Amino acid sequence: MGTLHYIEKADFINISLYQYALFHGSGTRPDAPYPLYTYRLGEELNYPLRLSRNVFRIPPVFQPVTNLVVCEDLNQQLKKLPNLQLLEVQFERLFFLPFDQSPGAGGPAIQDVEEFLEKQPHRPELESEVGRYYELIVPLYSRLQLSRSKLKKVRIGRPGLKTLDIRTSDDVLATYPIFWWEGHLLNEQAYEILAPYLDRSYFDCISEKI
Repeated sequence: MGTLHYIEKADFINISLYQYALFHGSGTRPDAPYPLYTYRLGEELNYPLRLSRNVFRIPPVFQPVTNLVVCEDLNQQLKKLPNLQLLEVQFERLFFLPFDQSPGAGGPAIQDVEEFLEKQPHRPELESEVGRYYELIVPLYSRLQLSRSKLKKVRIGRPGLKTLDIRTSDDVLATYPIFWWEGHLLNEQAYEILAPYLDRSYFDCISEKI
C-alpha cells in the first residue's frame, strides 16, 4: 500500500498577501490564458514562464502560477522521473526587498500581487545571484490513461478548502509520479525529493494512504 501526497501553496490564514507576493512572485506567458499561464504535459512548450520576483532569500521551490518552479538541484533530481518536463524560466523583473517571512508577521497592506510587483524597479544585475530555475510541467489528472476498475478512492482534507477525492492506485503513481488536480499530487519517491525543499509556512503538505 502506497501513499498519495498533496502539495499546494498555502492560503492566507497565517501569511499576508504581502508575504505571499514576496515569497512566490508572479508569472506570465503570451500563449496561455490569464490567470493560470500554465502548460500541461503533452502540450507544445512554446514560451518560457516569465517571472517577476524578489531575490531576498529566494526559496528553492515557489509557485508563482499553477505550476511549481524549482531550483537547479531539484531539476537534476526530478528530471529522472517519468511523465514530467522541466522548462527553464526567464526572470523578467528582479528586485531585492527584505521582509519577515515568519507566519503572522504581516507587512504593508497590498490589494493586488501583480500590480505591487510591477511597481518594483527591475535590477538585471541580480540575475547572476539567482541561478537557474525551472517550471515543473506535469499531466492533468483528467488526461491520465487509467484502468478505472483498479482504482481506489483517496480522500484529502485540505485546510480551508473542500475535501478532494482522487481515484488512483500504486500502478498509476508509478507511471505518473506527479500530476495535478486542484493541487500537485505525488507518489512517495517524488515527495521525498521535493519535501526537504518546501517551506511549510507557504505550502500545504498532506499525505494519505491509498
